[in-house]
Amino acid sequence: DALKALQNMDDHAGSRQIGVDVRFLLRYALLNLGEVQRVGQLLGETGPLIQALAVPQVTAQFEAFQSNYYCLTDDQPNAVAHGLRALHIAEAEQDRVLRLEMAYRIAQPYYQLARYSDAIELLEAAVKLITPDEAHSRFGMSAMPLVVCRTWLTLCYAELGDFSRATDNASSAVELVTQTEHPLSTAFARWGEGHLYLYQRNYGKAVGAFEN
Repeated sequence: DALKALQNMDDHAGSRQIGVDVRFLLRYALLNLGEVQRVGQLLGETGPLIQALAVPQVTAQFEAFQSNYYCLTDDQPNAVAHGLRALHIAEAEQDRVLRLEMAYRIAQPYYQLARYSDAIELLEAAVKLITPDEAHSRFGMSAMPLVVCRTWLTLCYAELGDFSRATDNASSAVELVTQTEHPLSTAFARWGEGHLYLYQRNYGKAVGAFEN
């Protein structure tokens, strides 16, 4: 109904912005329903509005959503390409929060493409953007970005056989969630810890991490 109503509005910057906002919210709802293909269609319809608005932060968020869509549909090269576009805009606009988000968004397709060193470079840079006082902050995200970044660092270092750095990152992530008990952040940290134990063939501890 909201999209139909927007079709009857005059075409100007305000109506375009509302149209983008509604579509971004609809994307979130569709993802939670598992409607990934519909998300792709929705993003395709949103593209012309993004181009017409020409607002850097909005364009960056759109590119981030594109990256996430391609990651979910296993088109990892496109996920990286769109993610890097968003990251470059975030850097140009000095948008620290979006830089944090894009670090772990791009790390996921990098991981799937076995580009572990590239993922580590992004993630380590993102970790440095977070001050000690902000370690437990979610910056408006679903999970604590420091935990998510350290979890992906755990997996990437483990893939490279650097179990010392993998263990350090896993331990840091678990310590952070132990202090906050935030459910989604805890799931990320324990997931990473469990994967590390699997790499080390410590199956008993892996079970304990996954069950926590």
